[in-house]
Amino acid sequence: MKVWGVILSIMLILMLAAVPLSTLAAASNGGFETGTLSGWATYNAPNGGLVWIAQQLVAQNSSGTPIATYNAKEGLYFAALYPGDAGVYTTISQNCTVGAGDTISGWALFISEDETPYNDNGQVVVLNSSGIELATLFTASVQSLGGIMGNSTGWTNWTYTFPAAGNYTIEARVMNGVAAGYPSMMAIDGVTITGTALPTANAGGHYIVDEGSTVQLHGTGTDPYGGAITYTWDLDNDGIYDTPGQDVYFSAASIAGPDTRTVNLKVTTSNGNSATSSATITINNVIPRVNAGLDGSVTSGATFHTSGTFFHPDTTICTVTADWGGPISNCDIIYRHAQWWQRSF
Repeated sequence: MKVWGVILSIMLILMLAAVPLSTLAAASNGGFETGTLSGWATYNAPNGGLVWIAQQLVAQNSSGTPIATYNAKEGLYFAALYPGDAGVYTTISQNCTVGAGDTISGWALFISEDETPYNDNGQVVVLNSSGIELATLFTASVQSLGGIMGNSTGWTNWTYTFPAAGNYTIEARVMNGVAAGYPSMMAIDGVTITGTALPTANAGGHYIVDEGSTVQLHGTGTDPYGGAITYTWDLDNDGIYDTPGQDVYFSAASIAGPDTRTVNLKVTTSNGNSATSSATITINNVIPRVNAGLDGSVTSGATFHTSGTFFHPDTTICTVTADWGGPISNCDIIYRHAQWWQRSF
């Protein structure tokens, strides 16, 4: 009968054979604070291999006396791994898409619950998209801990900087030295990916609009990690991005042309990185519209009433010059836009 060398004080066991993998730069459920293995893929080695969510592990020496207690390095939960058959790793892994220079880090713990010559071991490794191991970020074994049951590495920090953009896999694993040996333990916590690549933003344009009208603006952006992005605009160039949306409208209702304005777009990713872009809007001047009114006639000595309208789309004060003909001199009538004029004589 196999002797379990680690007392599992408080744990929540979730036997998930396979779960969806993360595709973003940020590690999915890297601290296991969901209390589940969500975001991770697991493989349980035959005959005892197991990956589960734990809150505490207690190591014991060869006499069965508890000698150390391990809580989560961050938060309340962490992932723990038991080995199974000798020579077969029990694993937990996550795929990620990263940019060049992005960094992944985390914590690993290995508890030796066997003795020399049985050399159980645990590792954290990074693999490329072809499954080739690129680096070992953490490694420990029974022998590296002196071949003494109950010894451990304690929580140990590991880190790795990705040399190029692409798809990678981070994997933690533990393996029994011999099937009849006492199984050692592996645990991980606080897996974090720090992205350095910034998104892109394009405000589009050059835009053209008549004074008094509106024009639709269309922005585009990309997240180098394929994540969701949000768009906000600064339509008055005051440095405040207070108009949300990828497509928005710019109003030239109160702007007299010809003139130009600058608008700015900000693209923000789900991890808080952002990029900005500017575009120029040209506001065209619009010729006023005038209606001199209806034709009419009047007998000599009588009073004649006439009126007309004019329109200009902006707030410019317009000058209306009426030529009355005959002995009555020209006169200027000043009104604001979209008004009317009249005259009696």
